[in-house]
Amino acid sequence: MGRGSAWFLACLAAILVFLTLSQTSAPGQVEQVSSEGSYTPIEGEGRVTARDLIEIEELLRRARIGDALERMGEAVTRPVSDERKGYVYFRRARVEYALGRYQDALEDVKRAITLLEGKYLLLSAMRLRMKIYADIGWYREARQIARYLLDEGFVDVSDREIYLFIARADAALEDAPAAVRDYEKAFLLAPLEERERIFDEMSVKVGGVFARAKGPTLFNRCLEGINSLRFRVFVLESAIRFCLRGKFLGFAQLFLSRYAPLAPLEERDDVLDVFRYQMEEMKRDKPKVALYLPFDGKFAEYGMNFLMGVELAARKQALAGGVFDPPWFILVRDTSSSAVLLDRDISTGSLGRDVVAVGGPLLSREAYYLLLTPDAPPVFYLGQRFIQKEGPFVNFALKPFHEMLALATSAYGRGVFAPAIFYPENGYGRAYRDALVRALLEMGIRIAGEFSYSPETKDFIPLLRNIVGWEVFKEFSEAEEKGVTTPVPFDGAFILDTPGRGLLLHSQMIHSNIKVPAFVPVSWSEKEVLDDLKGDVKDLYTVTDFPFVSDDREVKGFIENFTEVFGLYPTRYAAYGYDFGTFITSYLREKYLMEKSYGLSTPPLVDWMGERRLDGVTAPGEMDGRGVFVRNLYTLRVDSGRIEIVFPVY
Repeated sequence: MGRGSAWFLACLAAILVFLTLSQTSAPGQVEQVSSEGSYTPIEGEGRVTARDLIEIEELLRRARIGDALERMGEAVTRPVSDERKGYVYFRRARVEYALGRYQDALEDVKRAITLLEGKYLLLSAMRLRMKIYADIGWYREARQIARYLLDEGFVDVSDREIYLFIARADAALEDAPAAVRDYEKAFLLAPLEERERIFDEMSVKVGGVFARAKGPTLFNRCLEGINSLRFRVFVLESAIRFCLRGKFLGFAQLFLSRYAPLAPLEERDDVLDVFRYQMEEMKRDKPKVALYLPFDGKFAEYGMNFLMGVELAARKQALAGGVFDPPWFILVRDTSSSAVLLDRDISTGSLGRDVVAVGGPLLSREAYYLLLTPDAPPVFYLGQRFIQKEGPFVNFALKPFHEMLALATSAYGRGVFAPAIFYPENGYGRAYRDALVRALLEMGIRIAGEFSYSPETKDFIPLLRNIVGWEVFKEFSEAEEKGVTTPVPFDGAFILDTPGRGLLLHSQMIHSNIKVPAFVPVSWSEKEVLDDLKGDVKDLYTVTDFPFVSDDREVKGFIENFTEVFGLYPTRYAAYGYDFGTFITSYLREKYLMEKSYGLSTPPLVDWMGERRLDGVTAPGEMDGRGVFVRNLYTLRVDSGRIEIVFPVY
């Protein structure tokens, strides 16, 4: 008999004694009638008795399963529902589970949980319910109960066993990041002789999820939160193989840079050499584009999404050419740990003469340094602020002003002519406030008021009360008469905050009977969370991303392709990367045709850019001949949730 079984029988004996003492009538007691005339049954009448429990356990001990089930079936029909009946349900559920009758066992253990009061028995029933859920494929529910048992410190199962159970449920749910983390926890808690088995199991189960991965970002999420060297090496090797096989060469290079310092520690130098050789073969004789992007820290989302957009543009061109091979090689440099990485690469000559362009959210000092270098490739600044420089320097992405222009156009189309501006007192809020004020002034729209608040604010009622005055707020905010609203000095509200906080502020405005349309900037990925809005909030709450003025089919095609390849919804940074990649690909395609098909030479990219037009997914634009990419914002297409508004800006 194992330690766990002996422990259970000892606890069972103690529980039976407790249930007998706590629910047996006092000596000589036959029945009681209260002053109201209600009847209290004697011991054994209408309730499960201690003798019933002992007889059931004896039948089970003798393996008389049919008789035991019949006895338990009779016991649970007693009219009194107490902890003893809960225990019978639990014992019957255990038997049914052993017989493979999972649905019956599930019903019984649910009833048991509602009646059991003792913590040990209750957690034992929860554990059985967890195992039933796992066997019938309800892994999400099983994982939730397992975490509850872990938090409660259930004595019948070790933390290592629970983490293993959770990890298997994670893998069954295709949740590779959670599975890796939970397998690592089980691995670190296990004795040395069991660790190899746990690691091998993780390799098989998580490796199966990796084989079905939609894009390389899954591996980056798996690296978050794991510290074991062996686990990190496994994830990185899997990531590199996936990216090389799928021709995600930028991500392959990123993962290889993270793998290189770890491989010798795990005695994987031979694997590292193979990866490096494959990478060198893939970039041989190809033009190169150097990307300086952050992949760690608070700007990691920018780098990851931008790289995904660039990769998608390169893959699109490769597929269009009939050969699944990107037409150019992406040199990826991670700027997370060094802000002067570009300076260093320039000074040491690391870029090479085959680099046709450099891109990234570069600092102006770095970009200017590059401009002073003879025969330097053009620099594409891919951030959201304008840098005034001469020479081969391109301001590529849309700026906050363009986003606010879209937002202001949406409001004007909804009949808002005197809006108020609400914004948090932080860098984000102030920057967008400045951009919106400029956009409103250019459109001739009067600003009715500006109201700032702390980024930590959750209760906006005091702010709203101060705007309209205490007496007016008290009179109208609780008015129930239909059509009566709280009077405010503005006819619309720009909320320059995150979508969730913008929705919180606007919901409190609606609750205070302030029913004016609200407008908030939002990226494509964030817009999905607002689909379930209803009532006044849905009618009055408008989200607007940066202007979509390109052909609708191009935008929809980009979103569909991005979702299919990466399994994620694109952000604005992915759109920036896609536009940049499309522009570079256009040049290289023309260069290839001119040189290979007609034997003609093409000018360098810096000369070819002049007067060129790009129909991107964010907005079409063209080079003005001075190395500045100009977005053509003649019209803005804004989705108000019900109609499309096409309104001239200039």
